[in-house]
Amino acid sequence: MKYLKTSSFFIVILAFLSIHTFLVKNYTLSSKKEGVYGSLINSLTYIPDLFLKVINSNEILGITAYYVPVDSTFKPFNNLSEDIYGSYSIFNKESDEWEVHLHNFKTEKTLYKWQFKEVNYDNSRSPRFYKNSEIANPIILADSSVIAGHIGSYNFFKLDKYSNVIWRNNNYFIHHSTNLDSLGNIWVCGRKKEAQAYHSASKKYTRSYIDDLIVLLDAKTGIPLFEKSLIEILKNNNYHAFAFGMNGAIKDQMSKHDPTHLNDIEPVLNSGKYSKAGDVWISMRNNSTVFLYRPSTNKIIHLLNGPLIHQHDVDILNDS
Repeated sequence: MKYLKTSSFFIVILAFLSIHTFLVKNYTLSSKKEGVYGSLINSLTYIPDLFLKVINSNEILGITAYYVPVDSTFKPFNNLSEDIYGSYSIFNKESDEWEVHLHNFKTEKTLYKWQFKEVNYDNSRSPRFYKNSEIANPIILADSSVIAGHIGSYNFFKLDKYSNVIWRNNNYFIHHSTNLDSLGNIWVCGRKKEAQAYHSASKKYTRSYIDDLIVLLDAKTGIPLFEKSLIEILKNNNYHAFAFGMNGAIKDQMSKHDPTHLNDIEPVLNSGKYSKAGDVWISMRNNSTVFLYRPSTNKIIHLLNGPLIHQHDVDILNDS
């Protein structure tokens, strides 16, 4: 009788695991993720990631709030002979808001600052993904307005010199670089939602992946002037392998989930021998590739794959 109870117990457990595995498989292959069980599966899959995140957190590891412990032996120096200007963002703990500063590094003085007030964020429609999402790559214009957004956020702004919002774009998940083109508009790396990979043999959507967008925004209004999927650009130009075939050997699951990892859009400002004003250089980290793209014709003019390893920036030195 004892062995019968034990066997029955294992049979019940095996039946449950079989049903659970069957449902997980169908949930994974299905393009529809709704339903109570689907929501439960989706929630449970994040538990191991959450556990690893907690045990590797700064608090558990004892890392300071400044991310990198300050070297007590370091002594700063300033030997600049001419004015060097730059911008950066900081979080003002007292006012509980982010600021962009225009700084003179020779005199070590802040010449101007813009406040990104929390009241101006549209957190109900498109919330920031994390509270300490920093402002990256601010662009200061001639009229003392500033264009900037939070990395990992759907909040992208243009503020006037008094920090009043001129426009706000909440349509794109903004990340990495922002650059002005030859007409004064802004190229941004963006996303809207994850795409679904279609398996032609099974005629099912097998998994989701990140499909980055290259987006040109009107600097005066924030309205999109151009938007194109990076995956579609590669496919349209017969570079399918660079879209889906470059990460098979990479063990990092995030790389497989993120086939291109767009990290820079560098506009060509002046026409030359090999490129035209309006062209853009695109940098993709996860396949270590950069290419020259012409939006007006949807053509890749030149593609360079190596000698590069996970590059993060393109700078145009000349066109000779």
